Amino acid sequence: MNHSDENLISSSQGNRKNCLHRHTYDAQDGQEMSEFYNRQETSQDKRFISQTMGESMGDKYVTEKLGYQVVFDGDEKSIPQGIDGLYRDSRTNELVIVEFKGQNSCESKLQKRHDWSIETCKKITHSHPPYPYSQVSEYEQSLAREILRNYDAGKRIRYEVIRTEIDLKTNELTSQLEKQTYLEQGLEQSYPVQDISQEGLTQDMDWGMSL
Repeated sequence: MNHSDENLISSSQGNRKNCLHRHTYDAQDGQEMSEFYNRQETSQDKRFISQTMGESMGDKYVTEKLGYQVVFDGDEKSIPQGIDGLYRDSRTNELVIVEFKGQNSCESKLQKRHDWSIETCKKITHSHPPYPYSQVSEYEQSLAREILRNYDAGKRIRYEVIRTEIDLKTNELTSQLEKQTYLEQGLEQSYPVQDISQEGLTQDMDWGMSL
């Protein structure tokens, strides 16, 4: 397979301040999470809590609020540089590569590139020791190959950033879809970016902890 990026078509929408969908958790849960986060004495401990919160609550958000089906989640991730999660959107049947973010965590310079998802899959399938991507499991390699097969077939793939964070002033705890990028190869024209509000995913202010 060629996996050429020459005909890569991409389109993006959303950012941290202008998210595409947002869920606010119960006020008591926000209060408890804020107090727990502030009790951490070191920045390292706070980073760990932030990462754990981003991945665990992010997974719950995309499956129970956005309705995605789990293909691969962060619990099975072999290396930090790999893919945080892979899901399938049952509404569109598209594969969705998800990057989970927590408190004050930002996309890396590489993650901001429109081709980051495809390049990561290439590294997973082609790297050899001692490079980190060679340490991923056979299952992760098979997932990367499946993503590349879909990409080579001209099917749309999505890369999304999901953030879970606490407003330490108001104790508001939220998860949000803050970035969505469509990738496809070899098509003569790109499809318009999906307006998810048309799918019933409007601003969500449900104060129940169960998503």
